[in-house]
Amino acid sequence: MTNTDYLEGVLNGDPIVLRKMYQTMFPLILKMVEGQSGSEDDARDIFQEATIVIYSKAQSPDFRINFQFNTYFTAVCRNLWLNRRSKRSASEVTIREDVKLLAGTDDLELNYLTMERQQVFDDAFAKL
Repeated sequence: MTNTDYLEGVLNGDPIVLRKMYQTMFPLILKMVEGQSGSEDDARDIFQEATIVIYSKAQSPDFRINFQFNTYFTAVCRNLWLNRRSKRSASEVTIREDVKLLAGTDDLELNYLTMERQQVFDDAFAKL
């Protein structure tokens, strides 16, 4: 299939073209996503998002792809996956080990004093 065939197929929602895209390109996308700590569901989401991105871009009359459609599609998927991964890692919360240990004790005053001491230590160490 040519780039034009793919673009027209995506624009028209042609089930034959979409099925061919899925059969030929999804295994590559799945391998890429799973190789970077993702799941099959993540790969399906990325594949769908990339199809929507290409649909949106293909609506512009001056949109052209200067290389193979497969290469372009894979690059879009890769960028979407990297963006999703960076957003996930930015939103993850890390709990310090001392807080985890203190969470298991019932003495709130002891917890507070230990955390206060740790804060004083951290501040002094930062000044060094």
